[in-house]
Amino acid sequence: MGTEESAKFRCPVCQARFRNSPTCLRCGADLAPLLLLIDQAYWLRQRAKWALESGDVERAQEGAAEAEKLCSTQKGRELWLLSSWLLNEIQNPRPSSSPRQAATTIPFTARAAQLIPVRFTVNNVTANQGDRILLTGDIAELGNWTQHRPTFDNTERPAACRISPSWFLIVSVPAEQTIQFKFIKIAADGTLTWEEGSNHTYTVPTGGEGSVTVNWQY
Repeated sequence: MGTEESAKFRCPVCQARFRNSPTCLRCGADLAPLLLLIDQAYWLRQRAKWALESGDVERAQEGAAEAEKLCSTQKGRELWLLSSWLLNEIQNPRPSSSPRQAATTIPFTARAAQLIPVRFTVNNVTANQGDRILLTGDIAELGNWTQHRPTFDNTERPAACRISPSWFLIVSVPAEQTIQFKFIKIAADGTLTWEEGSNHTYTVPTGGEGSVTVNWQY
């Protein structure tokens, strides 16, 4: 979750501004569950934007709608309205009365792809205070490895929440697809560490919810 995104929210106990910390710096309240929802909504919107860029309007609309359910924002609502309008234009095209009008048809395609919420959990992570555990993989919902972003920082990848001794996050991914993924650690000083070994592999279920647990590979 980016700094701009988190700055819009406050601690529900004392109303202090969020500082990307799992506990409120003013009153000490546990903010991890709330931060997780905000983070997931943020990343759903990011993936919705990527889907629009690739012409997958249906997936963009689904992601934007799911993000609004988790945590509504002004920009998030605008993204949902835009993707919903584009999807409606595709599914209900207006009749063209001239070749010129036909040539202005919106160049997007809709793809039916059910998204399944999957809980990704990693155990056996050696992490210090201020470290972040991120997730990346071979699909758009996980960032397509480094295709969309050349570097990793606090705003570039889905971030996991720590529920000692594990780290986890929930990402909606396409049903019935076999995906590859890895976790990444970014230390407080910016040092980036990838997992060693082969990529983790997981086949997303056809419906309901999914869950996959792995050990950090050293």
